[in-house]
Amino acid sequence: MTNHDWSPTDFFWNIVDAQLDGLPKDYRLNRSMLRHSLQSIANSFENPNTHRFLKVLNDLPNGGGRLISPIDGAVSIQSDAQVDGAILKRLTPWRKGPFRLNELNIDAEWRSQMKWDRFLPHVSRLSNARVLDIGCGNGYYMFRMLEHCPSFVLGIDPSHLTMFQFLAIQQLIQSPILHYLPIGWSDLDAFSCFFDAVFCLGILYHHRSPMALLESIRSVGTPGGSLFFDTLIMDGSDELALFPRGRYAKMPNVYFIPTLVCLKNMLLRAGFTKIDILSVDRTTINEQRSTPWTFEQSLEHFLDPKDSTKTVEGYPAPMRVALVATLQRF
Repeated sequence: MTNHDWSPTDFFWNIVDAQLDGLPKDYRLNRSMLRHSLQSIANSFENPNTHRFLKVLNDLPNGGGRLISPIDGAVSIQSDAQVDGAILKRLTPWRKGPFRLNELNIDAEWRSQMKWDRFLPHVSRLSNARVLDIGCGNGYYMFRMLEHCPSFVLGIDPSHLTMFQFLAIQQLIQSPILHYLPIGWSDLDAFSCFFDAVFCLGILYHHRSPMALLESIRSVGTPGGSLFFDTLIMDGSDELALFPRGRYAKMPNVYFIPTLVCLKNMLLRAGFTKIDILSVDRTTINEQRSTPWTFEQSLEHFLDPKDSTKTVEGYPAPMRVALVATLQRF
């Protein structure tokens, strides 16, 4: 991956073509439809940020690293080349992590290993599986999946920043298993019954049409496959969802926060069965906090300073469910 003389648009198509070439040859994938979606995305890829991000990749070693067993939950890489932390800080904020490159620790906002550990009883399902990670961010969970020998992993996320964070780590280890496309879930029509396992972690409440998202997941999964799922929920036994008037925990893009029974109804009606609840947890500052690698403000600033059970807007403080559901067989 030598990028020195490329414009962001040239780089985009070089990366995208490599990702498309790595996709399994399968009649259930409509490549022309997928490339059409990518064409519209390419038109916005030439901007000051991507010029800046591309320079980061130019300044990083190319290869020479290998994944080792996670250290304190970090995606851990041993590399013959020294990685300068100042270079990777040019891709701040790092929201998912941690990552450890030799002795360099990228201490992300989220201690994502805590979420990953909630799914450990079921990750054996990833063995030899085709996996999709929706809203994959910088790929932390994708790199963790490699421990469990999937045949193929595709992460999708429209964020330019997180794409370059993923590429920075991938440039060191060059895993042939991992692939990344800068698309959103609404671009998944090109895949039909394609993936054995789908991850959708922390995504549902950011979308105005949660049922459309769940139905899209159902359409891209193989019958009998698995959905690994995490989302915000609220207390209560009624079949209701909170729809914030404005911001929720200072986030402007939060829409439906269902009760657990409401969420189960949504999953069942979208075509999922055998819903296994793995955990229900209050989000704490042990899991989400400000670090030198991310924003100045984090969870502690989003909660009522006088009552940590409420957000600054007066809504119930964040609580999350982790579950695994089975894609219904027809």
